[in-house]
Amino acid sequence: MDKQNIVIVGGGYAGVLTAKKLIKKLKKDIKAGSVEITLIDRQPYHTLMTELHEAAFDRTNSEAIKVYHKKIFNEKYINLMLANVEAIDYDAKSITTDNGTVEYDYLVEATGAKVTHFGIEGAEENTIPMWSFDDTRTAMAKVLELFDRAEKTTSPDLRKELLTFVVAGAGFTGVEVAGELKEWIDRTLLYRYPTIKPSEVTMHVIDGAPRILNSFSEKPAAKAHKFMEEKLGINIILNSFISKVEPNKVYFGEGNSITSHCILWTSGITCEPISGEAHDLQRGRIPVTPKLETEGKEGAYVLGDIMFYIPEGQDRPVPQMVENCEHAAPIVANNIVSKIKGTEDKSKTYAPEFHGAMACIGGRYGVAELLFGGKSIMLTGFFAMFVKHMINIIYLLQATSLTKVWSYIRVEFFEVRDRRSFVGGNLSASTPSIYLVPLRLWLGWYWISSGAPKLIHKLQGGWEAICVETEIFPTDVKNYGEVCRNVYPQGEAAFNAANGIGGDAVASASTAADTASSAASSVVDAAASASTAVADTASSVAATAADASHGILGSIDAFFTALAPISTPFGMGYDLNVLIPDFIQIPLHNFMMWSVELISGMEWLMEFLFDFAEFALGALIFIGLFTELAAIGLLVLTLMISAGSWMSYDGIVVLGLLFSLFATIPMIGLGGKHQMPLSVDYFLRPWYKKRALKKRDK
Repeated sequence: MDKQNIVIVGGGYAGVLTAKKLIKKLKKDIKAGSVEITLIDRQPYHTLMTELHEAAFDRTNSEAIKVYHKKIFNEKYINLMLANVEAIDYDAKSITTDNGTVEYDYLVEATGAKVTHFGIEGAEENTIPMWSFDDTRTAMAKVLELFDRAEKTTSPDLRKELLTFVVAGAGFTGVEVAGELKEWIDRTLLYRYPTIKPSEVTMHVIDGAPRILNSFSEKPAAKAHKFMEEKLGINIILNSFISKVEPNKVYFGEGNSITSHCILWTSGITCEPISGEAHDLQRGRIPVTPKLETEGKEGAYVLGDIMFYIPEGQDRPVPQMVENCEHAAPIVANNIVSKIKGTEDKSKTYAPEFHGAMACIGGRYGVAELLFGGKSIMLTGFFAMFVKHMINIIYLLQATSLTKVWSYIRVEFFEVRDRRSFVGGNLSASTPSIYLVPLRLWLGWYWISSGAPKLIHKLQGGWEAICVETEIFPTDVKNYGEVCRNVYPQGEAAFNAANGIGGDAVASASTAADTASSAASSVVDAAASASTAVADTASSVAATAADASHGILGSIDAFFTALAPISTPFGMGYDLNVLIPDFIQIPLHNFMMWSVELISGMEWLMEFLFDFAEFALGALIFIGLFTELAAIGLLVLTLMISAGSWMSYDGIVVLGLLFSLFATIPMIGLGGKHQMPLSVDYFLRPWYKKRALKKRDK
């Protein structure tokens, strides 16, 4: 079979998702050389269009909305072509670009939409659109320029004009742009420019529709309207179409006008498909069949903003939104693969079910309307913003990588500026990493000193120390592993005797256990007496204070009395059984016992690896080498040892492990531009980056 060439035009949401699906389904064919996939785009990166307003007005780094195609795709599975497509010949199955001609067997056209100014005089020349990465930089520079000029002018009238902002359009983009800009001004710029008063800044949103967010039902739209006017102080002008725009003035309605040096255009989009004359366009969009194939064009598929398709039983075409791309991409990929493999009976038709939409008004408030089973659910505030971020993360997981997902979480929650996050500033407080050096050194030394002696002991003692002298797992699940039987068979008797397994050893162990149990009971009785005395005294104090505190102190006293300290072979611990209900304890205990029994046959190896991991990870943390990865490994190790301790000592949590657990968490955030000072990483990362740049140059 001849090589099949699949060409995807457009690297936006639809194009990227389709390419990912095709690569997944055709990876073996690509490796075998029977299929080739090419992605053509005029930009080397994919732009997160739904986050444009965040980058434009400084909630996130402007680079955060760019994802380079080279980072999305492994280039051994796809050809990335930077070019501007000029024409498509559907009969000859060829694509003309400013970088040469490309032949195809299957075409995926996903070129998206563009801004429209509806022929309004002066609109294109005198407004700033919000539809690309470059637009975000233009908008930010313009706002900062106006604040600089306003701060320096002595004319009150000019100052008022410079600080008047207009957003043309009250749809999703307009509402998000207006909310983001006003939040940036209120939370950042007014503090950066202390000579400018809040009352001197004015913002208007103008739209010809009778209400904002016309795609929403009335209730969520009304909620958003109220928030914008009452909380943010934005003036919303409705039922007023813009008629003309001059360099510093916008005209609307019946002879009304506003003087403004910054007019942001979000009033609408249109589609201008490549070689549109070859199609019977509907509202500027290309009609497609239920298989999403272009009508009358063999092997050509269309999806995204430029597709025109009315699902069965519906009266309106699919909306121009990201969810449409997410639904359509797997259908197109499946149908192309079914044709290539000759299994067209497995092709699918497009029957999307949309789940609503949401709009964020700044970083702290949003409205969402979710659709499930024909029912509409409205969310506002925190929950709407939570849904928005979850949707973005799900998309990034599909289209990009875990690295980008972590980057998104970091910039949206941990590095967001001026508390402009739906969780406020609780996650975004910034501390100089130099302050964490003592904690890192202590944490590293804690694990080095814990792992090194045990590791040396096992290495010096040979197989006897490794196979016989075990101490991690509970006695009732111990057994001599097969590996130990092969390498050190003479140790099994000593092992069984030490762990009370078999014959007289069991009786001996039982007697010892009874003695230990009796001693433990005495200790527990003494501790209980002391605890009772303390509890009586504390209760008396709590009862006196309860009159003033409505019993709060009594509750606190009971809580800490329950957490009585208990000594263990690993150090001081706390009994948490009193805080955990049986319906959680019993399944947890059963699961842990099952897990321990599963791996107990390799106990010698597990202990050796645990000891080595303690030492190695502690050393990496101490010197600051691969700090983030070492911290993640240490976090997993601490949780595993804590779980083992919990099971071995019947619900006791070792205090040192608990402290180590919380000390490890800050280490995970140290990396990239925040690499830990006074560490190997501080010098290694720049060196590695330089080597990567040199390698890229070759």
